[in-house]
Amino acid sequence: MKFNVKKCKIMRRTKKQPFILSFFLDDTVLEEVKEFKNLGITADNHLKWNSHTDKVVARANKMLGLIKKKTGKGLDDPKTLRTIFCSLVRSNLEYRSVVWSPYTKRNIKKIEGVQRRATKFI
Repeated sequence: MKFNVKKCKIMRRTKKQPFILSFFLDDTVLEEVKEFKNLGITADNHLKWNSHTDKVVARANKMLGLIKKKTGKGLDDPKTLRTIFCSLVRSNLEYRSVVWSPYTKRNIKKIEGVQRRATKFI
């Protein structure tokens, strides 16, 4: 199996000061990154999910704003609005939450903010 050198990256996960080494694959130095997105989940080198939560919340807020703008005052059926919210917004908030489950107060507060904003609308 051949690796695509352009897609290979290194992310060090350590609490100690890492050794400064270069890693090579097919005589090419691999790029070192502090944050990497894989299968829709952004992980950083400290195993914190703050950047992932920020991206998920921003996407959910954008989608919720779009729903508000497009439905406007013409759609007053709470069941329909709830279905739209669950399918477009909540599904993004819960995507792979088993892996990045929000456990810090900061991340919980951000996600609950989106849900609170949606309940005022619905």
